[in-house]
Formats: sequence, structure tokens, C-alpha cells
Amino acid sequence: MQSSTDTGIGRALRAARQHRRKSIEQASRETRVRAEYLEALERESFDALGSDVYVRGFLRSYAKYLGLNHHKVMSAYERAFGPPRPRPAPVERSPGVGPTEAVILTERPKPNWILAALVAVVGVAAAAAIGLFDPDTAVPDPTTAVRPPAVPINSRSVEVGLTAHQEVTLSMVVDGHPVRPITLEEGEVRSFEADDQITVRLSEGGNTVDLTVNNQPVPAGQRHAPYEQTFTPQSFRDRPSSAPAS
Repeated sequence: MQSSTDTGIGRALRAARQHRRKSIEQASRETRVRAEYLEALERESFDALGSDVYVRGFLRSYAKYLGLNHHKVMSAYERAFGPPRPRPAPVERSPGVGPTEAVILTERPKPNWILAALVAVVGVAAAAAIGLFDPDTAVPDPTTAVRPPAVPINSRSVEVGLTAHQEVTLSMVVDGHPVRPITLEEGEVRSFEADDQITVRLSEGGNTVDLTVNNQPVPAGQRHAPYEQTFTPQSFRDRPSSAPAS
């Protein structure tokens, strides 16, 4: 995958965000996607997001949030980079382990809206030119999250990420607050952070999802069986990042 491209997707994303008068920080809070990942999408620096499955998951989620036609966005991406690679054959996994704990989210400096407005004028025209705007698409409820590849995170927080390989129902309890159930589609990526602990419940475990806890891969229980586990900031932090989950 190229580290930087100019397919028009990044300009369309930026234009849509500025058209809705959203800063990167606001979009990050409302989608629960790290600001640096949204910036990477708008720059088309796709290598910064890691593997192709993460890029596709982020693009789909961000386009929906911005009210773009996500099917057209994904088609434009596939014209540049080709169709998604088939996922590996199913592998049975043993149940996961572990309890959890804390999160400190920091605000970034406020953007220069005068400069942003000038960029938006050019960006809106670019988005219209490649046909990515969808006037019939409503802005979705920004209550869920996406999860990128492993990056350093605050050791005082717990972060859980999921990448779905088939449709699966996810429900969470974040710092004691239940999150409404979410149906993850194949290829969808979500992430959550908390101060004290996160409980993950899946309608089916095993290889239906890739699960990471504090940037470490963790088995998600057995296939054809529900999965539930609670994680804290200390979960799996003593495991080397290159070591496979056991």
C-alpha cells in the first residue's frame, strides 16, 4: 500500500467535515476515532493506519459519520488499491483471560477556522467532482468507535479494539456505563477507552473478531459460543507486543 496518494478521497472527507463545521477534535470525540487517524485519512496517508482491513473499516465509518455515500468512497478506494484480500480460514481459539482499569483523553489545540474555511471551498468542489457526497445519507449516531493497529497508549487507561470478520453483536460496559448493543458488519472496526474497566460481550467468539486489549492481541473465546470478559489498564501490559496471545 502506498504511504500517500491523491485519489480525491482525502479532500472529500476534509470538505465534508468542514462543510458540517466539525473540527478534527470534535469528529474524533464523536466517532471515538483518534484524531491522528482521521488526519491520516484526510491526507490519504493510509500506511499510518496499518493493515488494509483497518483502512477500509476507518473509511467506511468516517464516511458514514460525515454523511458521504460510503459505497462510493469504498469504490474509489478499491479503484486505487484493489479489492479486499480474502480473510484466513477459521481457526479455533481458546477462551481469553483477564480483568482491567483508566483513561485520560487530551484535547488538541483548536484549529485555524479561517484557513479551514478556505480549504473547504476547494475541498467541497473536489468532493462533488468525484461524486462522493450523498444528500440522502443522514449523519449516523456517533456512539460507536473504531480501532486502529497497535500504537502507544496511556498506561493509565484501558483500550479495547475489535475488527469483525463476520456479522456479530457487541455490547459493552465502559466504566460501569452500559453501551447500547451494536451489530458489527464484516470488516467493521471499533475501539473503546475507559478509566477503570471495559467489559466486552460478543454474541459469538472465536475467529468472528480480532480482539486487542491495550494493543495486545487476545483470543476471543470459542467459536459458536458467547464471549464475555472484563479488562483493566493492567491487562496484558507485561506481554511483549510481538508475542502471540496464548
